[in-house]
Amino acid sequence: MVMEETEKRIEQEFATAKKLVEEVLAEDKKARNSYIWLILGVWQKKQQIKIFIPYEQIGDMIAPETITRAARIIQNEECRFPPTDPKVMVRRRIREEIIRSMFGENSWEYNEFRKLKYKIK
Repeated sequence: MVMEETEKRIEQEFATAKKLVEEVLAEDKKARNSYIWLILGVWQKKQQIKIFIPYEQIGDMIAPETITRAARIIQNEECRFPPTDPKVMVRRRIREEIIRSMFGENSWEYNEFRKLKYKIK
């Protein structure tokens, strides 16, 4: 029961984040090239959260990882609102390949994760 509620809450948060990210990407071309600008746009323009964040609003903020994940889906999988600077796309792809090589299926970290998660010896 708790797991289903948590899953639904996470799905709703992601759906909200994706909608807000899409709006910022459509309205602000600078947000297409900078995840920080995108995050600030979502927090300030869409969630009306001040840069100086009052403690009681911290729980209301969509996590930066959720915002950037939604942007990656919109830009990479759905091929909408691509970066306006071609260098950004290349830089992101290089970073992705580096991270994939570090944490891909053949990495020590991935194998340790599998051992712990699936109790593989």
